[in-house]
Amino acid sequence: MRADNSIHLVTAARQRHEHTRAKAIAAMHELDRAGAALTFEAVAHHAGVSRSWIYTQTDLKDKIRRLRDQRRTKPSAPIPTRQRASDDSLRLRLESPTAATVNSPRRTSDYAVSSPAPSASAATTVYIGPPTSRKHIAVR
Repeated sequence: MRADNSIHLVTAARQRHEHTRAKAIAAMHELDRAGAALTFEAVAHHAGVSRSWIYTQTDLKDKIRRLRDQRRTKPSAPIPTRQRASDDSLRLRLESPTAATVNSPRRTSDYAVSSPAPSASAATTVYIGPPTSRKHIAVR
């Protein structure tokens, strides 16, 4: 009869679990200290564990969420007055592209492909581009 060595398997599994938890916790703290994105995927990748495993660890999952929420609630430092865009500057940024689009001499219809009425010839000429710079292409 064989000896019951299951205690060694249980001990090894427990040690592996604790080592994996320690890696995940260390990864979480490193990412938090570095100011990196604290996501389940980032923690899993940094720790070398699967994302699904982290979801099974309720305390780790809650701690990641708690750390993320703490980051969100911290008010960001206001931008100094001298670095802020003035109302005129913002208005100009909004109006410039709009004015360029509305006042543009070219319309989408200028770029339409047009061809003359079919003729008895074997080749047809197709005009492509705006009227000022049309290219002629012979199509058979």
